[in-house]
Amino acid sequence: MPKVILNGWNEGALKISMTHLQQEMLGLGLKQAKHNVDSVMEGQTIVLEVADNATADAFVKRALNLGFNCEIVPE
Repeated sequence: MPKVILNGWNEGALKISMTHLQQEMLGLGLKQAKHNVDSVMEGQTIVLEVADNATADAFVKRALNLGFNCEIVPE
């Protein structure tokens, strides 16, 4: 499984949209998705396991558009 590392955010990052993105694409519950966003906003690094490379690519593209810094760690 590839991993996506969330390691920062930019001014104007869309927290609620990022929470929804994790729920939609990764199947996380609201509590976990919100915790991940809050942790990143506090300067922590979060590692997310993603089902496949295509999902990881799509997730990263959308997360970048929402103002979050992230990268893919290959399998």
